[in-house]
Amino acid sequence: MRSSTRPGRVWLAVAVGAAFLLCAAAPPATSDRGFDIGQLNAAVSAELRTSYALPAPAGRRVVVELKRRSPDGRWAFGGTVLLRLTVRGSDPVAVLFLAHRDSHGWRVGTQGSAPFAAMTVGAPDSVVHGDERRPFAATVRDADPARASRAYRSAGTGLALPWGLGQAWGGGQIHGDTGDSRPFNAIDFYGGDGNVRASASGLVYRFCTGSAWPMLEVVHGNGWTTGYYHLNAETSAPDGSTVYAGQYLGHVAMELPCGGETTGPHVHWTLWRAGTPVAVNGLTIGGWTFYEGPAAYGGYAMHGGTRVDSWSCCHLTNFGIT
Repeated sequence: MRSSTRPGRVWLAVAVGAAFLLCAAAPPATSDRGFDIGQLNAAVSAELRTSYALPAPAGRRVVVELKRRSPDGRWAFGGTVLLRLTVRGSDPVAVLFLAHRDSHGWRVGTQGSAPFAAMTVGAPDSVVHGDERRPFAATVRDADPARASRAYRSAGTGLALPWGLGQAWGGGQIHGDTGDSRPFNAIDFYGGDGNVRASASGLVYRFCTGSAWPMLEVVHGNGWTTGYYHLNAETSAPDGSTVYAGQYLGHVAMELPCGGETTGPHVHWTLWRAGTPVAVNGLTIGGWTFYEGPAAYGGYAMHGGTRVDSWSCCHLTNFGIT
């Protein structure tokens, strides 16, 4: 990931391999009831590469973090992160997964897929909690991304900007997960009191948990997932617990639990739906409609007749859920 609080930034290189070591902590390879974490990791990694049409493993590493499993060892739930180790400034792709083991091995569904939604219904309570079933099963990837994008723009997001109501922050740099990559589903923000808050109510999850301050995502009941990266002093709310709109999540910082790079404290805010990154272009968040520029880290936001360009501080007032 590449971002800064001012133009003319000087890049700070970060050793992503070290971040991977932090993220990759796992239980012993074999445990009770024949549960083999290595087989599960391989199955989840293969499914992630297939789901995101990744052509080759070179320069990429999939980190699998087990969050829960059933007593009989046949069901598992966790998070998986794709690290692009050879792409400078790469932001991690993080999604939840469910897995069920039968006589043929592990079957895996990643967040937003039809198998994930189906497993949500069949998984035991020890793996999928009651308040998770509805949001997990509700949203499946649309086969027509263009049609879905039009629907998002017309229906609104139901999301606020990730800071306190009435506060004005800066930034607004719109970009993709490797900077120039499409879609541009990420916006960098900084300023105000630095306290990052949930854009809407939802369930919170952590990724790259070997770090003191993991990456956070909130799965919202309206189908959106928002991501919050680079934070420290994070909430102690447990994985899968409810956070409410405007609830404190953490403070802007320069943390890199999943790798990447940064030169100034900020929150790297990302937007997803059904496990798929969604371009913020034309979407209204916190009362502002965001428009990407011709290149990464540009763009602007509009509220009524007011325009705020990226890199401008600090004029983006959070008008709340819109």
